[in-house]
Amino acid sequence: MTEDSVPSPFQGTPEEDPAEFWRRLEMYMAYKNIRPPDQLRLVKAMLVENTQDWAEKLNGAQKDTINHLKVVFGERFIKPTVFKFRSACEMFGKKQADNESVDAYASRLRSFAKRVNIDHATLLMRLFLVCEENWPALFWAKTLPILRAR
Repeated sequence: MTEDSVPSPFQGTPEEDPAEFWRRLEMYMAYKNIRPPDQLRLVKAMLVENTQDWAEKLNGAQKDTINHLKVVFGERFIKPTVFKFRSACEMFGKKQADNESVDAYASRLRSFAKRVNIDHATLLMRLFLVCEENWPALFWAKTLPILRAR
């Protein structure tokens, strides 16, 4: 890890993954051997904009230790299991857009898979099914330019 690998501050926007933010923050604190009192200060500094306002409004017992802050952070920002299943349905229900590259689609699926803790084998199965559905289009899209070039 380098100094540049400090996690980005957390704003609480829908595009951010709060569980991933906290995981990266814990990894950084472990890497730097940051002690608990300093961990608490770092977490408070990494919460910006709306999340900073939220943290300031917590009562003293909720933010007196890193573990207490982690619990209330999880309750406030990390989705309950029922919403994770909705994300899983979204993952398996959405198809690749016509103007979306395969890499962008795979990245989107990986992002969904992280949120709902889908294992690697299930993710690969979904990607394989998409490729199988689109095999003729994928095959000809890749093959025709090669044939025309000859």
